[in-house]
Amino acid sequence: MKKNIFSLNILFTLSLFFYTGQLVKGQVNMDSAMALPFVKLNFGIFTPSNDFAERFGRTSSVGGEIGYKTINNWQFGLKIDANFGKKINEPSILQSLTNASGDVTTSDGVITGILQEQRGFNFHFYGGKLFNFKGKNKNSGLLVTGGMGFLQHRINLDFRDGDVLQLNKEMEKGYDRLSNGISFNQFIGYQYFGKTRLINFYLGIEGIQAITENRRGYNYDLKKEDNATRFDAMYGVKFGWIIPFYKRSTKEFYYY
Repeated sequence: MKKNIFSLNILFTLSLFFYTGQLVKGQVNMDSAMALPFVKLNFGIFTPSNDFAERFGRTSSVGGEIGYKTINNWQFGLKIDANFGKKINEPSILQSLTNASGDVTTSDGVITGILQEQRGFNFHFYGGKLFNFKGKNKNSGLLVTGGMGFLQHRINLDFRDGDVLQLNKEMEKGYDRLSNGISFNQFIGYQYFGKTRLINFYLGIEGIQAITENRRGYNYDLKKEDNATRFDAMYGVKFGWIIPFYKRSTKEFYYY
């Protein structure tokens, strides 16, 4: 997860530098629709549903998107998000390894706690349409999209006070419930491209549904195989900043 956040921070910093440091300030005429390649940086808060709700609590996401809006306001692209949450709803998966307080003993004899959190990611290729409804800004309006991709999630076990023999890298796989599979994505919300490059944003409701399976195959705590098909879903609010890349104009100049 730290690597995902680090990568997104680098993307954000480079995008911001490129966006503000290399371009001459100016305004763009939004009275007519135009083709716009863009990058999005976003954050979301989701409520789990179906099998996902039986395992995890509220989920947050941070990610990015690269896309293209045509002159006819069709839009398509690729979105990638890292998911994380602090609440695990399943009964303790480590009961056989912990004491009454939920702690374990390291190989050095130190008693330590184990933090259980949700980790995962998803990506989707999508397409959709922006509806302007005859507004003055021809490049802004109601955005409706749908897509298909991949979703993965697991229970992250974090202990930092030493090594736990029963939870080495190989043994941990029998407890983390790693699951993944094909997923579907829907979004409806408002998207705004402003006259200035710094005021571009979107806000809306997003849904994700996935058909997943446990990829570990065997759960050590339950002492049995897990081959069941899951239906994981989550619904929430997503918002973010858009970085558009306008074409050069004969009246106004933007240098890439």
